[in-house]
Amino acid sequence: MHEQNVIRAEGVVREVLRDRLYRVALDNGHQLLGFVPARLAAGGVRFAVGDKVAVDLSPLDLSKGRIRVN
Repeated sequence: MHEQNVIRAEGVVREVLRDRLYRVALDNGHQLLGFVPARLAAGGVRFAVGDKVAVDLSPLDLSKGRIRVN
C-alpha cells in the first residue's frame, strides 16, 4: 500500500485466528480480518481479545487490514 492511499482506523481485537490473523471490530462497527506483518510477528508481537489496535486499510478492499503497533 502506498502511504497516500491508506485509511487508518482504530478497533478492538474480537477473535484470535491462526497464522497471525485476527478478527477486528472497528469503532464504527465494521468488522474485518487483520493481519500482523511478518517483521512484527518475528519480533514476538501478539494481541489478545480486547486489545485496542490501529489498522491500515486499502481503499480498494475494506475487508482486510494490516495491524500496526502504535
